[in-house]
Amino acid sequence: MITSKSELQELKWCIVEAELNVDDFKLTEQIDPDGPKEGDFPTGTVTVTYTPTGVARSYDAGGGSTWSDKFERDLNLNEFKTR
Repeated sequence: MITSKSELQELKWCIVEAELNVDDFKLTEQIDPDGPKEGDFPTGTVTVTYTPTGVARSYDAGGGSTWSDKFERDLNLNEFKTR
């Protein structure tokens, strides 16, 4: 997995704070095959999809990334509500 437990908790917290339903969001991960392997802080892309609109945003993820901050910014800018 690319995402940590704390990142997932932060994701859920951001969604709740935005007064949206956590179950309306789908998170998928794509590990970079050329990046570090399991146990070495793998890197890749995290894609978050808001299912009511179908809007998806992708973020670079892995050791030291700040994808959850970028997700929170997009959420606060209503990027998931518009196509």
